Amino acid sequence: MIIHGKDIIIMAGGTAIAAARSCDIQVQTDLLEVSSSTTGKARTFIPGRYTWQVTTNHLIIGGTGDTTPVRTFIRRAIVNNTVTLVIKDNDYTGDQLTGTAICNNARITATKGNLAQGSLVWQGSGELT
Repeated sequence: MIIHGKDIIIMAGGTAIAAARSCDIQVQTDLLEVSSSTTGKARTFIPGRYTWQVTTNHLIIGGTGDTTPVRTFIRRAIVNNTVTLVIKDNDYTGDQLTGTAICNNARITATKGNLAQGSLVWQGSGELT
């Protein structure tokens, strides 16, 4: 089965992240060296702890209530400091990953003649299950 970008949904606090154009999911495992200097030139590693991070890219559209779209976007990083992040396949309602994440970076890029875009970086805190 081929998975398309539209098939991956990122939800923060139970709500799909609006106007998400793309996402990047990264899991990184620390490697612990277990070889000694007497075992030769090759090093030997075992897996250690892991971290995970999700970056979502968005179009900057519509504010909520009387706030501007820019303020609404930035407030996601400020107000929703810690959220439950859910990563799921659109076609498979039972297949999902869940974890607590902190939005630690919000960035807006706007160039003349183009649509304003932004990105949010969600750092995982704890396990992604």
